[in-house]
Amino acid sequence: MPRGRWPCGSTRRRISTMAADLPWERDFEPEAWAPPPPPMRWARWGSHEAGQGVHGFVEDRRIRPILGGRLAGLGVGRRWAVEPDYSVLGGMPEPVVRWQVYRARYAGELLRRQGLTVVPVLQWADPAHWSLMTWGIKPGSAVACRAPSADLAERAAWSSGYRVLVEAVMPSVVLVFGVASRVRGTLDAVGLPWQQLPLRSTRTAEAEGGKVQRL
Repeated sequence: MPRGRWPCGSTRRRISTMAADLPWERDFEPEAWAPPPPPMRWARWGSHEAGQGVHGFVEDRRIRPILGGRLAGLGVGRRWAVEPDYSVLGGMPEPVVRWQVYRARYAGELLRRQGLTVVPVLQWADPAHWSLMTWGIKPGSAVACRAPSADLAERAAWSSGYRVLVEAVMPSVVLVFGVASRVRGTLDAVGLPWQQLPLRSTRTAEAEGGKVQRL
């Protein structure tokens, strides 16, 4: 779940120009699904850290090239990936939210075509758009999301959206990147398997705080 709200001015104009880079497929209907991944080290996209897996919980500018087939940020030795986490912010208009979700699913499909097993990403902000967030994710798939910051309001909003989205997908496991211990109560209360994973492969899950996994 990204921080902040939908920007204005020059930032909006920059986002609008990204449409030219998007390889649209008129009939694209995603069927995003992945089994629970085995234990492994996860690297950030573009970091060239060691790891069998790579995730896209980074700035949008770092994952934008994926849509054009530019995969230099993938690194070497990857077998697994998490769909890129294109930002969904509070205050975004619905068409932009749909576009961000589309980009995540389409980029995930491009990575599958490279032979990777790709875990769908869940991101959310405004409750009015929660129903859009699970588009293209097959029930029972493993999913990934980012833990909230320490801000109490963000944690409360995260927990509300998490309950709705995972109950819609009923994932086999939820990979929570970041400090999952901040929302451990919500994760345990929902009753679905979850794992805490570090955002940086150079850190352990313990270093980011809290329980390593809940299975």
